[in-house]
Amino acid sequence: MSNNKTTVKELVHYTVKAEHLQEYSTVVLPELRTFLSSQSGFIAHECLLANTNDGHLVDIVVWEDMDSAKASAAEWQRRTKAGDFSNMIAAIDKVEFFDHLTPIS
Repeated sequence: MSNNKTTVKELVHYTVKAEHLQEYSTVVLPELRTFLSSQSGFIAHECLLANTNDGHLVDIVVWEDMDSAKASAAEWQRRTKAGDFSNMIAAIDKVEFFDHLTPIS
């Protein structure tokens, strides 16, 4: 069900390979944030690092609406298949969870 009347939070829980963790904030995040900020409906992005589970990160992206969130995800997939975002692809070990979330009314 599409929800266009409220902001949408995109939640991604993933692990980063140990050899990429130290450089992640200076190499990968700028590439990701450049992409996100170019997308229609983008509001904010926050990347959180787990304190007790090495290499586990959570991205929270806020979108104006579900259509914007889904369009950005589709564009990300298209560009990844075209070979873009190679730094991020090399750094990520596994995506544990990805979904678009809306508040419970």
